[in-house]
Amino acid sequence: MILDDDTVPELDLLFRYSKLLEAGTAEDVFGFAGVTLFDCPYGTLWTLAVKQIGMLSAFSRPLREPELVWAPTANMVLRRRERSAAAEAEAGAAAAAVNDRRRVETAALFLPPLLPECLFDEQLPKNGGCEDVDLCFRARAQGLRLVSAPLAASCQ
Repeated sequence: MILDDDTVPELDLLFRYSKLLEAGTAEDVFGFAGVTLFDCPYGTLWTLAVKQIGMLSAFSRPLREPELVWAPTANMVLRRRERSAAAEAEAGAAAAAVNDRRRVETAALFLPPLLPECLFDEQLPKNGGCEDVDLCFRARAQGLRLVSAPLAASCQ
């Protein structure tokens, strides 16, 4: 999961993403992009200003488009691993033993990686800039897709 450092996840964010992972996804889906809201009561003057000039449309695109070429990494989950049948059974047993939210903790613990070199380019600026575009475009070049997760929300 990738969240901006000034993003506040909704209480059920991990649960929403885990449900998408559990439902099974096509082999070519490398991740999910959630919605980042800027209507939060704890928003800053900066977020109010950029909202007024229309700079925030990319953060709500998962509400309008089922598949994305690119999304901000403010609220994203990368599906780096596949589950084996045995691992799926183990996750199900753990969830049944504790409760359904336990699956959140077991959703992304399995091998092998979908995107072999799912690393950020170290030449990009350290204070943020284009890492999301770079990651999404490299995945797209490998034939992988980014799918919207309109119910997975965070506030910034």
